[in-house]
Amino acid sequence: MANAEDGFVLWEELVDDMRGHDNEERTPVQLPEPWVDEPLDTDTAEALDKLSLVWGVLTNDRKENYNIVGDDGNTYNVLDLPNIYGEIREARPFDASGTWKVVRNTRNGMRVALLLQEKLDLRSRPPKLTGEYQVKRMVVTSPAKTRDITSTDLRNLPLRAITSAYGRAVLNRTIAQNRWLNLADPEYKGIPEKYWNETGGHGCALPPSNILDPLPAQYSRRPWFYALVAEQYDALEREHPDANISNLMVELNSSVAPGSVRRWITRARKECLLRPADWKRGPVDAA
Repeated sequence: MANAEDGFVLWEELVDDMRGHDNEERTPVQLPEPWVDEPLDTDTAEALDKLSLVWGVLTNDRKENYNIVGDDGNTYNVLDLPNIYGEIREARPFDASGTWKVVRNTRNGMRVALLLQEKLDLRSRPPKLTGEYQVKRMVVTSPAKTRDITSTDLRNLPLRAITSAYGRAVLNRTIAQNRWLNLADPEYKGIPEKYWNETGGHGCALPPSNILDPLPAQYSRRPWFYALVAEQYDALEREHPDANISNLMVELNSSVAPGSVRRWITRARKECLLRPADWKRGPVDAA
């Protein structure tokens, strides 16, 4: 289920990571029942890695196909470069096309491995994640040794809902991380004290104190201002889940022109500090 509290919970998990708390257990992505997100065990990862090598030979999808020439004239391979999070991609279970995820049907035991590739909005500069995945490859294993995979089993696989759930999870975490980065070291950045008076200016002004007060419009040219816009939007959505949040923010920030408040929200979305406007709320579609 995707709701207004998703980002709030995710930023708490992110805070634990940033502070070095033990967080060894992987948090599963919530999928539509009866499907569950499973960790990728070593044996499965190795098997999928071998399959990727076979597919690479059959489709000529080889690592050398991803060589590029940099501005310095040197040749680099995009698979060896840091991703958008500044991390080097893992050799396993990552392959040239995306990342493997494994889901299981809790009613009949059928397991499906999906090679998912994140969609980018290539029109933006730099390109940004859209919160969507596309399926590049799929491996289905029989529910039991005594059963075959039937057409009914395949029809009951909610592929769109599953990819949407993984996309939301990735984008939610990116949003939480972006807010953290914008609101870290609030005293140094000049964020008004009312938003971080509980932290003493150290760490991060998250969640901001007094976030339901009118926002300091005089700081609307500062990047961190739009993290506050996003936090206020989410706080109002938690209190009024069925309301038009843009209208509520216009009422709350009544000293500012309504068009300006709506532009704040649009920019917060553009900066990946707030969920896309067309992001469906409520239970994930099972279709």
